[in-house]
Amino acid sequence: MPINSIHWFPGHMAKALREVEAKVKYIDVIIELLDARAPNSSLNPYLNKISPQKPRLIILAKKDLADEKKAQKWLRFYQAQGYRVLMSNLQDRTSKKDILNALQPLYEAKMVKSAKRGLKPQPLRALIVGIPNVGKSTLINLLVGHKSAKAANKPGLTRGQQWVKVGSQLELIDTPGILPANYENQLVALRLSMIGTIPETILPNDRIQTAIIDFLVKTYPQYLIDRYDLKQQQLISHEDILSGIAERRGLLISGELNLIEAGNLLQKEFRSGILGPLVLDEIEDA
Repeated sequence: MPINSIHWFPGHMAKALREVEAKVKYIDVIIELLDARAPNSSLNPYLNKISPQKPRLIILAKKDLADEKKAQKWLRFYQAQGYRVLMSNLQDRTSKKDILNALQPLYEAKMVKSAKRGLKPQPLRALIVGIPNVGKSTLINLLVGHKSAKAANKPGLTRGQQWVKVGSQLELIDTPGILPANYENQLVALRLSMIGTIPETILPNDRIQTAIIDFLVKTYPQYLIDRYDLKQQQLISHEDILSGIAERRGLLISGELNLIEAGNLLQKEFRSGILGPLVLDEIEDA
């Protein structure tokens, strides 16, 4: 499959884009979740077209899976563009305070504006957007304090939109995971496939695994050596790497090393963070 053929834009995403465009005039702030492992690839440029003037809070989610030094560079990069930015592990309840603190100045500004118009205080209305499987439902559940939105490690789960109250000061509207309709840079689509954003049915596993091996050998070779007890000379060949993994893990089929299962194991452990924290994007990509 040629690299320029990666395409995934199901009908519910097209509908979600239309609904976001219709609702954006009613909200005060956009909360965009980015995957801290792919801070550039997970950004949706569509938002700049429909709401260039809306304040935006960017949350680099899954920081526990990200190379902190590289992720911090992206945090500063987005801050330099005037965005409110923070890194968060949405599974950690203590991150709720940081997120609410980041939104507080916007709420206070809205109160002042309402008071000048003689209106009663209104909650800050926030639109939550992000690519599939980045943690939007997890964020809502974190802020609300109980399970109000479905959450699962499966792209495309959330299909509708719903308003959710967070106390008296904040209302959230969730949206399905939205990806750009087309990728001019197909490397972006490949990276999203590597972290599990684009379903495996869209791109063959062997191609994703090839990309994962190439990336690790170039950027984090020690992860392969440490996790699978490989030798430096084994990193020259994809087959040698997969053979080494199969041998260390006892993955056999009919008495032969099972390279397919070795690739599947590598892919699973890459996505779960078992290999180690990482960032796929470089600042030069922006």
